[in-house]
Amino acid sequence: MTKIAVLERALARERAARHQAEQLLELKASELYESHLLLEDALQKTAGMVHSLGDMVKDRTRQLELARDEAMAANKAKSLFIANMSHEIRTPLNGVIGMLQAMMQGDLSREQKARAKTALTSGKLLLTVINDLLDFSKLEADKVNLERIPFSLGRLLDSCFPVVCSQASDKGLTLTLTLAAHLPDQIMGDPTRLKQIICNLLSNAVKFTKRGEVSLYCYPVEDRLVFGVADTGVGIPADRQQQIFEPFSQADDSHTRRYGGTGLGLSISSRLVEAMGGRLKVRSEPGVGADFYFALPYHSLSLDGSTRQPPSAPWADKPILLLAEESITPFLKRGLRELGVDNLVPSSSMEEALRALESACRPFDLILIHQQTPPLKIMEWLRDKHGEQNLTAIRVFGAQVELESEAALYSELRSPIRPHDLFVLLQNHYVGENCRLCCLDDDSDDDDEQSWWFGGSRVLLAEDNVINQEVAIDLLGSVGVKPDVVDNGLSAVHAVQGKDYDLILMDVQMPELNGLDATRAIRALGGRFANIPILAMTAHAQQSDRDLSRDAGMNGHIVKPFAAEELFETLSHWLRSKTPAPTTRESANAAPAGGHDIPSLPGLNITEALQRLGGRWSLFQRILSGFYEKWSDTPEELQTLTKQNALGEIAIITHGLKGSGATIGAEALGKAAGAVESAARAGDQSQTRDLMARLLQTLEEVLTGLSRLEQNEAAPAPSILSKDQRPLLPQLLQLRDYLESDLGQAQKSLAQLRASISDPPQIRMLSELEEALFQFDIELAQTHLSQLIQTQGEPQ
Repeated sequence: MTKIAVLERALARERAARHQAEQLLELKASELYESHLLLEDALQKTAGMVHSLGDMVKDRTRQLELARDEAMAANKAKSLFIANMSHEIRTPLNGVIGMLQAMMQGDLSREQKARAKTALTSGKLLLTVINDLLDFSKLEADKVNLERIPFSLGRLLDSCFPVVCSQASDKGLTLTLTLAAHLPDQIMGDPTRLKQIICNLLSNAVKFTKRGEVSLYCYPVEDRLVFGVADTGVGIPADRQQQIFEPFSQADDSHTRRYGGTGLGLSISSRLVEAMGGRLKVRSEPGVGADFYFALPYHSLSLDGSTRQPPSAPWADKPILLLAEESITPFLKRGLRELGVDNLVPSSSMEEALRALESACRPFDLILIHQQTPPLKIMEWLRDKHGEQNLTAIRVFGAQVELESEAALYSELRSPIRPHDLFVLLQNHYVGENCRLCCLDDDSDDDDEQSWWFGGSRVLLAEDNVINQEVAIDLLGSVGVKPDVVDNGLSAVHAVQGKDYDLILMDVQMPELNGLDATRAIRALGGRFANIPILAMTAHAQQSDRDLSRDAGMNGHIVKPFAAEELFETLSHWLRSKTPAPTTRESANAAPAGGHDIPSLPGLNITEALQRLGGRWSLFQRILSGFYEKWSDTPEELQTLTKQNALGEIAIITHGLKGSGATIGAEALGKAAGAVESAARAGDQSQTRDLMARLLQTLEEVLTGLSRLEQNEAAPAPSILSKDQRPLLPQLLQLRDYLESDLGQAQKSLAQLRASISDPPQIRMLSELEEALFQFDIELAQTHLSQLIQTQGEPQ
């Protein structure tokens, strides 16, 4: 084969191979193209799905946000509704309770007093339920502000028992208070909320305990105080112990019907404890009892040796026999151990007590008895069996039992059993000192009242409002305090430098120097002046107002108008009695003498005002008389100042009127005066004039009612001071013209008419006219005006 043939053959093979490669390349390109088309189609479909899914997520998110907002709005509306309704119900209920308390101080038969007491107890229970609802709504809305003020821990714990004393006595339960040694007396915190928590726990414990004991205890652990309430009640199953802290929940649904209650108490207490920096927990076993406890951080103020010290106990090694039920023994042993009783021999029956007597190495000379069996029978039985004649019995019991002749044979300590009471009984027995026993008497007519006494305390009262001065002087006098009084801040600064005061009550808004600046000036004096307790007195109780007072150097807050119990409770944190309380103290809660009904005065909430004053009727009458004397010429004065646009003077007058109105229970007057004051201080002349008409109307309504208050047997009523009778017809005819041409002048003419009218029917018609004009119902206003004109004999 020639060389050319070989080359041609090789070329043919190359061409064939190249053709095959081209065919294969075309095939693969076609496959790749088809795959590309499939992939592109798939990507388009996927992109559509992703877009659709994104829209779905966005839409669902919007729906969830809308549902969340609606739920939050509904919850807020519910909380606001509950708060408002609770307040609306609580206000008249407070009046009912106040009147019942005043009624019980009058001359009632035993049956009438029993009925009144039942009604009072029911009213307080209803008020508790309403307060629970209000507190719960505030907690849900995060509107609960905690105070941080000094208070006496021992006094607070002791004051919790009267809430449950009567119910515990009816059930035969023993109440005990156990306080650890080295417990601080003065601490910082919120005493009102802490007491609310403890009272809730005590009430629950008594409610769910049929027999045995309820014990309140407190002891320090490092930088915290542990509070607890233990009982021998029905107990709580382990699987329900967390559920009970949820709102409207109890350990058993049947408990609501059997024991009553809303199921809010523990939920409120738990949230309050958390707000204070702790956590409410429970240890419980069904049929054995429950122990609710919590630990809170605290700051002790006991720098002067006022920390509780373990008592020097001459009975430390003395053998003491305890005869009590097994369920009661642990509580009593704990309390006695804190008092230094180291040799306590418990027994649960008379036979076991007898064996203890017979086997004792050292003879017993004291037996503490907590048994249903009368102590006289127990002692006779033991003496008959053992022959012991020197054994003294002390009965530690919670129920009311008729003692008769047994009373002279042994001592008795009734529930609640408190450390001081146990200490006194042991002291009397082993030392022979006639110490005073401070125990609650369940039969006392005053079992619902705290016996306050601060005799000998030196108090400075800085208050420019004469009516508030009188109220404060009377209330302070009822607890043994005769205050020095100044009417401005500058005088207060001078007064403290001339006398060593135990406490200063400082009004915030005063002439010369306001209360905040006066406090700063006193603190700047240094030395002892840096530590004088100064309490702000103001109608403003918001947290921002409290912060301003604290920043100025004040130690606490008293809200005006004064409420007797709140005032005394606050004073108890700072004052100690320097003189003994009198054995007999005149009752302050005197109802109107001669059996007269309490009058109804227009514009005044008398029941609420009386309740704040502790039912002091004669004081209330003096305040009403003073109010009329001070403010009877104010309408004319305010009209003149309004014409002169004297906003500064208007603000000063309406500020005082606002406080005085609140003191006598003139709620609408106080609000109207406050609105005018705010507008005047803001420099708004137009709004001041607009609001002035409403204020003058309200003030005249109150003054007219006071002018007709008749003299009664208890104390003279305000003197009747008649106004000058001016001819009304020209003013009425001019008002008729203004109603058709100038409503602004009509408003001014109405204010002038208000000052000229004193006849009740005419006042009523004028009020209706003003209301119609306020609603811009001109035709109705003209109708009422025509009626007024007819009273003047003018034909229509």
